[in-house]
Amino acid sequence: MVTFVPIGGKLAISYSGYGVYYPDNTVTQRTGVKIDVPVKRTLLNAIRDEDVVMQKALEYLKLKGIH
Repeated sequence: MVTFVPIGGKLAISYSGYGVYYPDNTVTQRTGVKIDVPVKRTLLNAIRDEDVVMQKALEYLKLKGIH
């Protein structure tokens, strides 16, 4: 009962109807996703219509060697 959604390259997202847990076995459901990489928007980002969250995510993936 797992569904895979390709997101480009060799990457895919998978999900199921089962519970989702962090590596330390704490739940994500009803508690929300932990924010471990803070991103701050500025007025200039908004004026330029920059997606700072996406930029930060791409930086993170590149840093981890995933591109």
